[in-house]
Amino acid sequence: AAVIAGAWQALRGAGDRKAPLPPTWRVALARDFPGEQDAPLAALMASAALCARAEGIALTDCTLAAVPFESLRRAAFVLCEIEGAAVHVDGLAADPGGFSPRLRAMLDYGARQPAERAAQLRRRLQDAAQELDRLLDGVDALLLPTTPQAAFAHGSRVPDNQADFTVLANIAGWPAISIRWGQDAAGLPLGLQLVGKAGSDAPLLALAAQLEAARPNC
Repeated sequence: AAVIAGAWQALRGAGDRKAPLPPTWRVALARDFPGEQDAPLAALMASAALCARAEGIALTDCTLAAVPFESLRRAAFVLCEIEGAAVHVDGLAADPGGFSPRLRAMLDYGARQPAERAAQLRRRLQDAAQELDRLLDGVDALLLPTTPQAAFAHGSRVPDNQADFTVLANIAGWPAISIRWGQDAAGLPLGLQLVGKAGSDAPLLALAAQLEAARPNC
C-alpha cells in the first residue's frame, strides 16, 4: 500500500498537496454479505476487525444485506460488453484473430444488444451508485473482502462471482484498494478490500498502509 501511495502521489505531481488525514478513523465493517459465514471470510473479517481496533480505529457495523451483488455485477459487465463492442468495432473487422475467442464472443454479444438496453443499464447503475453512497454516510471507509473466496489456482476457471464485491467501488466511483490478508486452508491468499468516499484516495491509501504494517502484529 505504501508503494502504491508513492506512485499515486507521483502521478498527481510533486506540487500537489496531500489531502488531510482524519484525526480518528471511522470505519464501517461489512456485515451480511454473501459468504460471510464461510470459514475463510469469517476469519479474514475477524482478523481485520481485531487489527483495526488495536490501531485505535473506531469500527461500526454496516449491513450489505440489501445490496444485489450478483445482479449489479451482471449489469456492469453487460454494459462493458456493449461499450467494448462499440470501441473495438473497427479492430474486430480488420483483425478478428487479434482477439481471443472468449473476448470476441463477449463483444459480439454486446454488439447485438439494442441501444435501449444500454440506456436502461446506465440508469440502473446510476441509481445503484446513489444507494451505495449512503453506505458511507458518517464513516471514512468500508472494510470487506476483496472477493467471495480466496485466489483461484493458476489455470483454473475464474469463479463467476469473482467481481461481486469489487464492482461496488466501480459503480459508485469510490477509490478502493486490496491488501493481502491471510490465506485459506489450501494456502491460497485472501484479500481485504478498503473502499472510501469519492476523492478520498490519499486518506484511504494511508489507512491501507497503516493496516498492512500492523497486520503481522495482530
